[in-house]
This record gives sequence, C-alpha cells and structure tokens, in this order.
Amino acid sequence: MKTMYLRLVFLLPFFTVTMMGYAQGGLIEIPPITAEGIPIQKVEVFVLERDSVRQVTAQEYEEFLSYFHIANKGAFNKTLFDLKTKKIELLPEVESAEYKVFNEQTSGTVTIRWYIKPGVRKEQIAKGMIKTGQLSDLPLLFENNRSELTLFLNGGVGMFVDNNGFFGQGEAFTQGNPIADKPAGEGITAWPEIFLEPGIGGITQIGHSDLYIYGAISGLLSGRIGDDVYAGGSTAFFDIERGYIGFLMAHLGKNKRGKLDVSAGRSFFQLNDGFLFSRYSGSSNAGDRGSTYMSSRTAFQKTALATYTNNFWTVKGFFLEPQELFKDRQTNINYTGVTIEYNNNKSLDANISIINRTGGKGSYALPDGVSIEKEGLWIINPKLWMNNINNTGLFLKSEYVYESKSGMSANAWYIGVGLKKQTWKMKPSLYYRYAFMQGDDPNTETYERFDPLLTGGLGTWVQGLNYRKIIGNGNIISNRIQLQAYPVQKLRLSMDAFFLRAHQLNNLGGMAPIAQLQSKDYGQEYTLEAQYAISRKFLLLGIVSTAHPGSAITDNLPNSKSWQTYQLSLFMFL
Repeated sequence: MKTMYLRLVFLLPFFTVTMMGYAQGGLIEIPPITAEGIPIQKVEVFVLERDSVRQVTAQEYEEFLSYFHIANKGAFNKTLFDLKTKKIELLPEVESAEYKVFNEQTSGTVTIRWYIKPGVRKEQIAKGMIKTGQLSDLPLLFENNRSELTLFLNGGVGMFVDNNGFFGQGEAFTQGNPIADKPAGEGITAWPEIFLEPGIGGITQIGHSDLYIYGAISGLLSGRIGDDVYAGGSTAFFDIERGYIGFLMAHLGKNKRGKLDVSAGRSFFQLNDGFLFSRYSGSSNAGDRGSTYMSSRTAFQKTALATYTNNFWTVKGFFLEPQELFKDRQTNINYTGVTIEYNNNKSLDANISIINRTGGKGSYALPDGVSIEKEGLWIINPKLWMNNINNTGLFLKSEYVYESKSGMSANAWYIGVGLKKQTWKMKPSLYYRYAFMQGDDPNTETYERFDPLLTGGLGTWVQGLNYRKIIGNGNIISNRIQLQAYPVQKLRLSMDAFFLRAHQLNNLGGMAPIAQLQSKDYGQEYTLEAQYAISRKFLLLGIVSTAHPGSAITDNLPNSKSWQTYQLSLFMFL
C-alpha cells in the first residue's frame, strides 16, 4: 500500500523547476554544523525527478512526514539528521535522500529542506576508516545504517579594521573593564583572528528499538595577532568547546512523528531568533581568548535540554549556564525555563516561554545607591510570528517580555513587518522593526530597566555592530530598516539602518560616560553585510558598518567621532 502511494505521488504532474533555481528560494544554504542548537522554523520536502525538483503539496507533506517518520520541529542537531538520512535511504522505494540547511538571517532560525529521489534502494554497507583501514575515508570513522562516528574540524580566519574605535573614546568607555588594557581610540586598529575546533561526534541505535544515544566532544583553539579594540598584544587560548551526551526516543505517538530529545553537558541553545537567548551569547570570547569579533566559542558551560515534538507542537524545558571569561570571577548565573510552541509550518508560529534566573551573583544598581539581586528574576515571553500572510509575501514578527521580582518590573517588546517577493529578480525583502527596551525612571520606587539577559546574534539582535559595544540592549528604543537581496546564486546582501534612542535619561547600568544622559539621541548606524556560500564547507562573510554618535554621546564626550568597522571572515567546516 505504501509502495503504491509513493509511486503515485512521484508520478503526479506538477510544475517543476531546476534544482539550482529552487535551492535559493530567498534563503542561503549554510553548513549544517553552524546551525547546531538553532530552532527549526520550517521543514520542506522536495522530490527529485530526473534533472528537476518539485515541492510536495500540503496533503503530500503530511503523508511524507508520517511515512518517513520526520519530526518537523525542535532545534537542529546535525548528528540526528545525518542518521535520519540513512533511515530514509533504507526504504525500498528510495534511491537517495539528502537534507540541506538554510537561513534568511545570519543568526536567525533555520529552514530544513529534504530532497528525496525515488528509485531502487542502493545496498548500504559499513564504511569509514575503522572498517576499511583507509585514511582517505576520514573524517568518517565508522558508518552503517544504525550508527555513525565521525571526526570534524571547524575553523575560520578573519581580518578586522576599526577606525575611531569607541567613537575615539576608548579609555572613557572601557573604564573598569578588566579586559580593556589597551582600548582602541582615535585612528585605525587592525588585527587578524583565527580559530580551529577539532572534535568527534556520533550516534548509535540501541538494538532494534527506537532509542538512540548520541554525543560529541571538541576543543577550540583561538587567537589573535596584535591589538584588538579592547586588549593589547597577541594571544592564543585552548579549552573544551562542546561536550555533551543525549538520547532520542523516536516514532512516538499514534502518528509515529513524536520525538523526545534529552541532552546534557556543554552544548548550544537559542530561543526564537535570540531576543532573550542567542546561541552566540553562550560563551565569552574576548581578552585572552582572542576571538572578540569572530565569536568562535558559542557553547554554554552547562546545559540540560529536554524537547518533545509532535505534529505542530513543541514543548521544551531547559537549564542554561553561560561560559564566563574569568575563572576566578565567576558569577554562575543560570536560567531554568519552559517553552510551549505551536508552528503550523506555513504561516503561524506562536509560543510562550516562562523562565527563572535560578542562581548566580550580580545585582542591579539603583540611583539611591542600593541594589537589587539578579537571582530570582521571573521572565514571561510570548511570541507571535506570521509568514506569507494571505500569500502576499507580507510577514510579521513580534515578542513581548515581562521581567519581575521584588522591587523590579520591566518590559520590552518589538514588532516588525516586512515584505518578501520570492518571484522577483534577486528575491528582495524589506523589513521594518520597532523595538522597545524599558529604562528606569528614578522617580518611581520600582526598578524598571530591562535586563537583556543573553541577547545577541548578528543580523538579528546586534542592534548596531559598533553601538552594541556601547549601549547594549537596555534602555533603548530602536527603529530598524533592512533591505535584503540575492544578486547572484549563493550571495546574500543585507543593508541595515538603525536609529537608536534612550527611553530614559537615567542610564545607570550602562557604561560610565553615559550613565546619566542629557539627550536621548544615541545616534545611527548603517551596516552592509555580504554572505557568500562558497560551498557546503566554506562560507565568506564581509561587513562594513559605520556608527555616528548622537547628542546623547557627544554631550558627555564632545570629541566623539564616527566609528567604522571593516570585517572579512572565511569559515570552514570539514
């Protein structure tokens, strides 16, 4: 019956387009290993028919998910998807299967596209260096239809140039910062950074059950030559990066699409697109680690993650503790939370997260000289995203955050609207976002300054590449305009304009030179980003950004100058 169904599906006459033409589709392919821990926004299924490809219909999509036991949500894990590929290829009607990972923002959520070719199943035999004894099989150590063990090597090299770092006021803006022993100022600061992450990861099926055990461990060497914007001198640093173990229970529920994924250790995590928790804020990279701009370390020091997905629903519990910079000054701040999400894989993605800061040192400074401990903070975070509204290309993204504990009550929210035209040449999109992060009113008893937690992510919640180092994400009102296009295959160009203001003149909790403002106008920043996927193993990223100080800065530091940064990075994934 299933065989007949598949044959009928594969033969249905639908409009087809070439593989290269559809592969872009307003997205850019990224190496799978770069998406570890990032939420899956959408899953698509395509059938390869000779030299063309077509996307399955809505009805077929549901049948494919059931037939192939594809869970369509959760966070991306390369090891699990690699094994799922092997399981699909075991079906007698499938000649080959492949998945690809795409995104539309450098650090945003990802889209998974399955490409399935019908035909006669190819015989699968064990392979890898352990089986064959051939060094040419590396990095694969062992693979059969139930297990995989592989080496991996990630790396990158970048060249960075800043002109008038910190608006030419480096010493003023970095006072009290323990890593800033030689901060940039007027003129040019240029330096290269490099990193390498060798590791090993694998997965195995327990007997013939639906239980799988997986894990990975890696080390990361990073360094720079010369002075960066904060610190002087060359440096190199090596430490463990990822180190986790987990288990997966597959094919749960009546439709066999349920999946329970539990893991613990040093791993990756991102909530939505990073408004509160970004994968790129999981670890510190500055100072002796020599990776201030490449941000090579992203694994949290401690994670415990449990995710159940079924149909369009996801329930996720998490415990997180970020990796801090100095071992002798650990604050040990950690977070425990739960997220309940509904995503229909078409136009609606909604969830709500409830989070508690369950431990750690640190406090919020109040104008009267007292403070409020950070531990015990409660966070409520609902989200509503709508995509391709009424098939017009219009989309909407919005989140709200309420933070509360004794003596504190803070709000933040954003609403963004945009238009994507996937059928137009270069597939352009235009996006406008208004974001509000509350500041503290010193005339009230309640402390109201929003705590941005572990926000971040280039192209999402880095609100100005240079300004982020000055004003963070508290006490900010921002207007963002983004224009994005794909001039050629595999090349994404993004142009961003940020117009930044303070919510309150009281900016206690910000950097010392602007702890009290005379004006609310922080200034503007304009950024051009180019991302080119050279291949599935190499990614080129170029950025030019210029920040212009507003009166909130120049009133306190009259000699402030415009700040430019020029960045070019090449990443590899072997």
